[in-house]
Amino acid sequence: MKVALASEDGRTISAHFGHCACFIIITVEDGKVAATEIRSVTGAGAGAPHRHGQEHEHGQGNGACHCHGAQGHAGRMPVLEGCDAVLSLGMGPRAAEHLRALGIRPVVLAESMEPVKAALLVAEGGFEEQEAGAHCCCREE
Repeated sequence: MKVALASEDGRTISAHFGHCACFIIITVEDGKVAATEIRSVTGAGAGAPHRHGQEHEHGQGNGACHCHGAQGHAGRMPVLEGCDAVLSLGMGPRAAEHLRALGIRPVVLAESMEPVKAALLVAEGGFEEQEAGAHCCCREE
């Protein structure tokens, strides 16, 4: 199983799928980590975390968050090629639907944990998961 973990720094799980700069890809085989790689998000601002509070805050202004621009969720999907699941601490329902349509399982973790532990738990099916949108600060249209 190939598990992608949204990350801003390549070491920890991101608070939000749509704001990550990269994905930690962990391949789990026979209950063990077989391979690990980092895949950067492409497009505008690639390689740098999305920083709120510089030009706007989510939920302010005219409603929905448009900070992802044209890249948005679609810009992240090619990076996830070959992955079976995507984990983050927050994810909007629209992103989750987009992942499901590609046959990728969206997973919103109930608590922060080490990426390897999270990947092993999702591969085994033994963790508490929350519904997409549970920790999303964006108001998606």
